[in-house]
Amino acid sequence: MSGHALLPSGTLAALAMYVRRPTLRGNFWLLVAAGALAMAGWNVPHLVVEIRRHGVASALYSREALNTWWMGAFYAAAAVSASYWGRVGSNIAPMMPTLLAAERAAGAIAIVLAECLLAAPLVVLGGAPASALALTALASFGGFGFGRGATVTGQGRRRQGVLTLVYLPLLFVGTLDSVMKLIGNAPAWIDAPIGIGVIAAAIASLQFRPAEARQQEDEQERARESWMARRPAGTIPPGLLRVLDWRPAPLREQPLPPGPFDPGTLMLVLQTLAILLVGLAFGWVISALGGGKGAGSHDRIQSLMGSAAAMPVLGASVWLMSRGEWTRIFVAGRYGSRRRFAATLIRAHLWRTAHLSVITAVVLGVLLVVFRLDPPRDGLLRAAVTGLMVMAACQLGCLCAMASGLSKLWTGAGNFGGMMIVNVAAVTLLTHGFAPIWYGVVAAAAFLAVAAMLGFGAAALQRTDWTPEDSTA
Repeated sequence: MSGHALLPSGTLAALAMYVRRPTLRGNFWLLVAAGALAMAGWNVPHLVVEIRRHGVASALYSREALNTWWMGAFYAAAAVSASYWGRVGSNIAPMMPTLLAAERAAGAIAIVLAECLLAAPLVVLGGAPASALALTALASFGGFGFGRGATVTGQGRRRQGVLTLVYLPLLFVGTLDSVMKLIGNAPAWIDAPIGIGVIAAAIASLQFRPAEARQQEDEQERARESWMARRPAGTIPPGLLRVLDWRPAPLREQPLPPGPFDPGTLMLVLQTLAILLVGLAFGWVISALGGGKGAGSHDRIQSLMGSAAAMPVLGASVWLMSRGEWTRIFVAGRYGSRRRFAATLIRAHLWRTAHLSVITAVVLGVLLVVFRLDPPRDGLLRAAVTGLMVMAACQLGCLCAMASGLSKLWTGAGNFGGMMIVNVAAVTLLTHGFAPIWYGVVAAAAFLAVAAMLGFGAAALQRTDWTPEDSTA
């Protein structure tokens, strides 16, 4: 213990790491949180006017007002969580029990400070402190679980199960305007225990037991090997496998081997259908929980469909940025010069993203028409425009990566930014429609994104390092 009797030795140094340049530069979720909070700040002048006209209760705690702020709080918590688990999950941390104790104390302080900072704007705008605390805690708690990812913590299965059951519902509270208003308008004696209890649960979730974590990792590996050994050969009939794996001629021979983001055409159709159907089903559930019918319910369902259509953008650049095989394939001599190999990679990436975009548009259009969410003409047109959005956004992560020397941080930021752009635009398109001029803008954006990849992509890839150790960018 240091002179600070209540804190383990090294706590203040561990806390300072949350705002040091290496942490800030390498924390992708921090960029996402900053973008979401900036969007929330953009709406503040309009929100102030609404509060003056209609009062705090009806304006501040509406879903429209809280949506971007909720996303910012969620991803800010994910940034804190990712920073914490990145340090305690390192190879050196288990060797230093005092370091783990200091990191956990610093993590608890960081959580409390983050909650106070994120709740402050709601209080400044006129919200009740207890309501602001409860909403912030609920928004953040899902982010803490999300930012941890698949890190093995060594916590018992029962504890992990309870935390997961709490995490998962909170991921969707931000979509339920009725719940948001209920919490925002509840008396302090209800909101204060909610906020304090959720913050306490977030601090309790920071527990990390290195020995038990290694044991759980070994158990998972043994279970995986056992399943692989017991799996019957030829589970999928060869004929069906060939049908599922069929793809257009330009995609049959590519410079890199197929990966998890490179399924065959029918598999990609089924995958896209599953994602969109989940969005459709979730829209119905949210509509039912919100008690909405008619136009409001219809818009909510289409909104979730638009969000689901944007999801494939998140992994669009993974194939192109997986450069671990580049050196070995290039030195085989098949592609000639380094520039020619880079150009081949770019063309293959564009074919793959065009493939993905067409499938997304076709499946979305069919679902909009079949479930009568749009008249046939409008549904097919909007689906085609959504496909063009996906095509343009799929290039954003790659362009950011190549402009930054294949930086993991900027690649992730580009992918996530592209997904969010498509999310907002597709939701707007499906729920309210576009003025005709915007169809031309979307088509131009897709054309310019493809032209940028063709014009600058090969030269940018040619200048970067290709190291066999790199599996992702």
